[in-house]
Amino acid sequence: MREAQELWNPALGVAKPAFSSDELRQIEVGKVQTLESLARLFLRNQFFDAAQNAMERAQVHWSIGI
Repeated sequence: MREAQELWNPALGVAKPAFSSDELRQIEVGKVQTLESLARLFLRNQFFDAAQNAMERAQVHWSIGI
């Protein structure tokens, strides 16, 4: 949604996409939870690089969005 809002301009001829701050927060929380679960799954299956990448992405979303 943030990307959609950043890309939007009046010349597109569509309404500006909008979510409330609570909705955006819910999306960020969902991303963090999904990435954390994915990292744990990769770790259990011994895909260590993939686990680390997923956890790093979760931490980035956590630090900027929540």
